[in-house]
Amino acid sequence: MADQPLAAAEPSMGALATGIISDVQDLVKQQLALFQNEIKKDVHKIKEAAVILTWGVGIALAGVCLLGVTAAFLIHWSAPDLPLWICFAIAGAVWTGLGAALFMVGKRKLDSFNPLPNNSVEVMKENVQWIMKNQRK
Repeated sequence: MADQPLAAAEPSMGALATGIISDVQDLVKQQLALFQNEIKKDVHKIKEAAVILTWGVGIALAGVCLLGVTAAFLIHWSAPDLPLWICFAIAGAVWTGLGAALFMVGKRKLDSFNPLPNNSVEVMKENVQWIMKNQRK
């Protein structure tokens, strides 16, 4: 009779298996949530980089097309000995350089991260290895 309460407190093999399956399901759900969170962060970084790249290209084009013309005439006005085409080349080079610099900043920001969620993948690998190791026992 003293052994009866202990025997009733011990879970059956079916209950243990159900608990393990439930734990694995919870673990997989948590891994997927972590994976989704990392993907969302990466998408946010891509959007930020795309905005900077767009601004860089836009400024370069506007600089070459619109402000370059004004700057070229200003250079020609201040140094009338320079041919007009050299004044246009100087102005275009300055604005194109500014746009290229912004483009490079955006490209560096885009290259600074790996689109694959490293943390989630590593944790998932560890979990799979643990499950496979414990399944063999």
